[in-house]
Amino acid sequence: MLFVHDWLTETAASADAYLIRIDLEKRRLQYKDTVIIDGGKMIAASVVMTDGVAVAFDGIMEPCDDPYMEVEKLYAQFKRSVPGKQERLNKGAFKAYSSDALSYEELENNMPRLTARILLEGFIVLAACVGLLRWHNPKHFYWQGSDPDLILYRNWII
Repeated sequence: MLFVHDWLTETAASADAYLIRIDLEKRRLQYKDTVIIDGGKMIAASVVMTDGVAVAFDGIMEPCDDPYMEVEKLYAQFKRSVPGKQERLNKGAFKAYSSDALSYEELENNMPRLTARILLEGFIVLAACVGLLRWHNPKHFYWQGSDPDLILYRNWII
């Protein structure tokens, strides 16, 4: 059984990561020309990879105990990820450290920023899609994590 989340995790760490597009506001996940999730709903039940292999999905993702804690973990990983050459051109929704702020050991061992961004944004879209991320206070338009730079907006979730 392969969930979209499992496929996304594998693909984010592969050479095909650059083919993944995620839009938090539209709650959209796309691979090449195939829209998998749009408006928080699963549109495509399968996707054809660049090597011609078709991957069929059995669902979106498995439930997790504390999705907000998972977002915190993924954000901490993203914040200390290693920026790529094109990173300064790709301003995303989240703040991360520049390569100057990372230690030599972090530059050598941490994951690439593109991979970390896909994992973080993909988790938010997919968890919102299946109802794991619930909006607890309807009066607030954002949620702030323990790191003050981690902010999720209500329209990304609802």
